[in-house]
Amino acid sequence: MNKYLIIALVFTSVTLLSCNNSEKSSEKKYESAMTHVLEVHDEVMPEMTKLNNLISKLQEKIDTSDTKEKAKLYQNAMNDLKGAHAFMMEWMRDFAEKFPNALKEPNYTEKEYEEKLNTLEAEEKEVKEMKRRVNNSIKEAEKLLAE
Repeated sequence: MNKYLIIALVFTSVTLLSCNNSEKSSEKKYESAMTHVLEVHDEVMPEMTKLNNLISKLQEKIDTSDTKEKAKLYQNAMNDLKGAHAFMMEWMRDFAEKFPNALKEPNYTEKEYEEKLNTLEAEEKEVKEMKRRVNNSIKEAEKLLAE
């Protein structure tokens, strides 16, 4: 009888430990993904000043351009910058709605971590797209203004 009790206790202990490890695994994946998303955002955020300065410079070029062709090139570059800016603002609003406590320590269940992780993985794709758009629009505007 004692033999069966010991086996049952060992089995229960192993099961509980493996469940706890699984929960920690989801929690760690969530924390890692959240850190990465916030790092990408923090990397792009300082570029917003440069982006806004480029919009002003392009507006000046549009206003003083001697040909419609040049004005159109400047306008297109400015529209790309404004689009990247709007994309970032929209992404931040959306992210804040989905993760209002992103900077606080979450206390989710295993299932909630898994659900939030799925949402966070989609956000990771969006934040990378936002970074690409911001960086590309800046690069193209700077190239155009250097000509």
